[in-house]
Amino acid sequence: MKIYENYPVSGVIFCNLFNATVALLGAFILFPIGIHVSILYLLYVLYLEFQIVKDSCVNCCYYGKRCFCGKGKCAAKLFKKGDTKRFCQKQMTWLALLPSFMVAILPIVCGAILLAMKFDWILLAAIIALGILGFPAQGIVHGWGCGHCKQRELGCPVEKLFSKKE
Repeated sequence: MKIYENYPVSGVIFCNLFNATVALLGAFILFPIGIHVSILYLLYVLYLEFQIVKDSCVNCCYYGKRCFCGKGKCAAKLFKKGDTKRFCQKQMTWLALLPSFMVAILPIVCGAILLAMKFDWILLAAIIALGILGFPAQGIVHGWGCGHCKQRELGCPVEKLFSKKE
């Protein structure tokens, strides 16, 4: 696979539209609980994205460049460049990924509870869509991005975790 120094704009747009769709589906599922819950959920998603940019993207080789999700350019506008060695040395565990998984898990669980209280076909469809987008499709989309990633070649703790490299 071709390794990108700068990802194509179309890939960055697709990644961000995909991630926004997952977040908006989650907010939609949570909306029957209350608009404040949906807003808190979206703030949680934004917080996670901010933390990734602040803690990881500043140390990535794509800092200041167009990575798969466009966060390298964002990191350069918000924070000083870190140390690329720190990116490679970071240890990733399944527990560390739990907050990111919660973006899909939380609305799915809450949606299932709402369905048990009052069945709704639209809510069921949203839960199924989020289940598909939040897990298998997420792996496919981000797997494509990882396949073209220069940082993966240099050392990526998430890639090591998913490929079970020691």
